[in-house]
Amino acid sequence: MDEFEKLLEAERGSVERFVRFRISAKADADDILQDVFLTACRKFSQLKNKASFKAWMLSIARNRCSDYFRKKAARLELSIDVLTEKELSEGRYGVSEVCTVNGIPYVHWYDCITDYIL
Repeated sequence: MDEFEKLLEAERGSVERFVRFRISAKADADDILQDVFLTACRKFSQLKNKASFKAWMLSIARNRCSDYFRKKAARLELSIDVLTEKELSEGRYGVSEVCTVNGIPYVHWYDCITDYIL
């Protein structure tokens, strides 16, 4: 067993707990862990202080978790132009502007309070 394997065996549990605590989806956590271990194996020769192996591994894991959330957030971003539109609507007070989300009208909380007070 070489030096990397010995150090990894000692710290593997800490790295796994770190990633699994942050990433709830098991398959995604497994992918990130695989990437962390592969990156650490490839870059092990660049580690100058072997005593800081655990901190080094956790920093790789932290960076991979951040990358995961950054990619996930990018997939979820929607243009504000797509979400909100204004349409004219005829109601009991005449024609008014109604906010819609993807064509479905929504009411602001303050509109509800005003109607209740009046």
